Amino acid sequence: SSFSSSSSSSSSACVHLINKAVSEDFDLRPLFVHSGTNAPSRLYFSSLFDNRRHCDDALTVQCTTMQELINTSNPTVIKVDAEGGERFLAHVRDFRSVRLIVAEWDWTHNRRKQDWEHVSAHLKLHGFIVEVKGRFPEFDENGNAELCDKNGKKRGNTGMIFSAKRSLSIDVATSPSAATTTAATASTATVAAAPTKRRRMVVPTVVDGCPVGALIIPKREDLKRVFETCRPLGLFQSKGATPYGDGMALHLKLEAAAEFCAGSIPASIQALLDEGTAEFMPGLRRGAASQRYRGSARRPADEGTRRLQDSKAQFTFIDLFAGIGGFRRGLEAIQGRCVLSSEIDVDCQETYAMNFGGDHLFGDITAIETQDFPAHDILTAGFPCQPFARRGERGGFEDSRGGLFMDIVRILRARQPSGFLLENVWNLQFIDGGTWHEDEDKRTYGDVYTFIVEKLEVSGYQVCSKIINARGWVPQDRKRIYMVGFRNDLAQAALEKFRWPIPLPEERNVQNTVASILEIDLEETRSFELTERQWDAVQRSSTWQSGRSNHRIVNPNGVASTLTASYKTSFANLAQLVAPHPGDPTSRPRFFTPRECKRLMGFGETHVVGNPNSPNRAYHQLGNAVCPPLIEAIAKQLAESLGLRADTTADASSRRAPDVDDMDVDDDAEEHIDEPGNGGKDLDGATPSTRGSDQGQHQQEASPPLYRACDQPPLKAQLEALTIEQLAHRLQDMGQPVRAPASEEFIRGFKVSRKNELLNQLCEAYASPESPRRVVQRSQGALLPPDGIQSLLVELRRMDWKENVRPQVDASGYCVLKRPYELTTQPRWKVDDPRSVRRRVWEKSEALLRGVSDKAANFCFTAIAVSKNFRGSPHVDKNDRGPQYALSLGDFDAGGELCVEESPFVVRAIETKGRLACIDGRLPHWVSGYSGERYSIIFYRSTGNEDDIVSAIHDV
Repeated sequence: SSFSSSSSSSSSACVHLINKAVSEDFDLRPLFVHSGTNAPSRLYFSSLFDNRRHCDDALTVQCTTMQELINTSNPTVIKVDAEGGERFLAHVRDFRSVRLIVAEWDWTHNRRKQDWEHVSAHLKLHGFIVEVKGRFPEFDENGNAELCDKNGKKRGNTGMIFSAKRSLSIDVATSPSAATTTAATASTATVAAAPTKRRRMVVPTVVDGCPVGALIIPKREDLKRVFETCRPLGLFQSKGATPYGDGMALHLKLEAAAEFCAGSIPASIQALLDEGTAEFMPGLRRGAASQRYRGSARRPADEGTRRLQDSKAQFTFIDLFAGIGGFRRGLEAIQGRCVLSSEIDVDCQETYAMNFGGDHLFGDITAIETQDFPAHDILTAGFPCQPFARRGERGGFEDSRGGLFMDIVRILRARQPSGFLLENVWNLQFIDGGTWHEDEDKRTYGDVYTFIVEKLEVSGYQVCSKIINARGWVPQDRKRIYMVGFRNDLAQAALEKFRWPIPLPEERNVQNTVASILEIDLEETRSFELTERQWDAVQRSSTWQSGRSNHRIVNPNGVASTLTASYKTSFANLAQLVAPHPGDPTSRPRFFTPRECKRLMGFGETHVVGNPNSPNRAYHQLGNAVCPPLIEAIAKQLAESLGLRADTTADASSRRAPDVDDMDVDDDAEEHIDEPGNGGKDLDGATPSTRGSDQGQHQQEASPPLYRACDQPPLKAQLEALTIEQLAHRLQDMGQPVRAPASEEFIRGFKVSRKNELLNQLCEAYASPESPRRVVQRSQGALLPPDGIQSLLVELRRMDWKENVRPQVDASGYCVLKRPYELTTQPRWKVDDPRSVRRRVWEKSEALLRGVSDKAANFCFTAIAVSKNFRGSPHVDKNDRGPQYALSLGDFDAGGELCVEESPFVVRAIETKGRLACIDGRLPHWVSGYSGERYSIIFYRSTGNEDDIVSAIHDV
């Protein structure tokens, strides 16, 4: 480490410091002279190497800690080039006068991404603003940097430069060592003393976004004690404990993190901090990997067309606070491609994934590190409106959700997109001191809006805003404020071109009325009628009694009032209703149906909303959404003014990609799948031989393979279920040479790269012209009685699937049923009691199995695996002891077949919808692509002697 000392500028002092080496302890360690020099001016820390010498001469050099070096010389600038020693910056507890740190992060010696995050967070804790020059390497599934390609050749980006700066006014540590700069106070005893007591520091929110943080527990044995102390306070996030070095990190809720950063720490927590049992680290995030979408919903059946649209995209965007995809619908209509979406609501995530897929979908925005947001042209966000809405408490930035706006600022400052488009409630401009006036020139803006504009401008943008009523595009009276921003270097030219969209006059927009969106079929709307009790509550409400009943019943020739998230729950006083059907005198007013609400918002007919387990969630989702036609109109102007050449040749709400029925599907019994589903290529457009190395490097980040209905997963995904030994044997059987593994490749961490190498080689072997074609052969299972299937389906839908979810299983729900015990007395269970439902599922499933054939009737099984919407990637069942029987049922289309690998070149796809099949689950198997609701039942034996694998398919 080399230092620029504030107390001495003599060259001898600098040389003395240069020749000091940084160590984790105070032992004398042998250090070796680098082969490029014979002078000790550049020394390497030997403990980070494998004890090999760089030349024959070895030097023994006095080693010390970085803290002692800082205490000795009290520098203002530190430059670190310690070949891995830069991670010891995290061990410094008192930076004293240091204002600037410049260092190279060497990924060769500090491979763990967690080490970098630790150092970065530690520097932020002490008031530094950390900036990185260069780019991060790729990381494997264990969070280690990938430094070599598939051929073992070292990559170029094995290091990056970073700097850390802080202003002279920041002082985050108060300790005895900071009071003097003499060398006498810097000793080994001082360094080894108890941790210094820090003064709390507010994280600089302009840079770091919404305040976040975590309690670091260095020793895992202290975790239980800390957790028991903190749990009654309700401070921590759900599932917020993550490994951190040798200890654990307990991530705080936003409200708690803000309080901690402001210095308001409960006494019980402060006691833990003072004694060193825990340490508060502001700015520490859980990371993007923890927020990746892992639900069961996958891309719809028109995914092939969607990928084609992505390939023709003219610009990219990110969709923050994405909801159900209103922004995405509008921007995709003008040739935009979404590269990241963030939405924390689980139900909205499922809806979003059903419409767009989950491969770029993440959860909590505050948990994602800034560098994990990809480069993009436009940022879109409908940041939470509840803190600013007129019907809410209007807490503004005092509400933790209001502070989420700072994460938009964080991303804008770091990624600097060309522009942005934001949406919120119309009264955002007037909170905290503002006044509204019909004349825009006479309006005064409140403190909240002024603060927002100021932060956006400081981030490097010029901002324009306008309150627009969506009634010009949809039959709904919906005022919202829209804010567009132009990066400073593009602003002058863009502002000359940008114009706010102008709606058609109402007399010309004759289709924009409530009558145009109402359902015609009386039977479809009858279930949405108010009950007699609800209708009485409406008539007793103050709005009805005050003579505003005409407002409560919608005018079919006009527009509806604003659709809110509480539409169903606020029916008594606020919700607007549809008049009773004139042809039925017994009918009562009714709610808008979810489909009608979807039309009110401007979503197309193919857009999916709601949650199958809770239909009322559709109203909540749509009430919080944006109107895609209006978003399209604004985004078109924004993109064109920025030179992104937006194109809106068709209306956003009327566009749709071809359904499965519109596509050319091969109905032959045998189908080639060398490069499945996409004309000789994997779904991303690359052949296995050309994409192998890239997929190997990104394997840890990839979601389970995504494919269209009727499609098989990519070839490489099918082969991943094989072990390393099976891959090597298959390559040898195909006449391919297999490299003997190196000794270190038997270590777990190196097995991943070894398997990727064999997978890529096997994919290339299959793709060669000399290799036989790998084909799918289709067959059907034994037909089951329809009445029995329907009866079982009723019971499966009664199961509480939200309570039966396993993170490691790619399904909406998954549970294993054991044989129920015999009842001696009849319990008083309700029909929906989970115990009763599970027992009936077992009994009805077993009855179907036993009634097919004598062979199936005599099958001995110990458990039944029941799943909903299972879409797991190809796998093998390691706990099975023999063959398994399987059936599927539900309302699903186009595929959903049970596929098993019969041989290296034959895959059997068995239709199991309402049919029973028998396979050996110890061989690679999977489910082909499908759309809709699918339940599967698997009968298997997990105890007893293990049967030999005779064949993949067995007769029922």
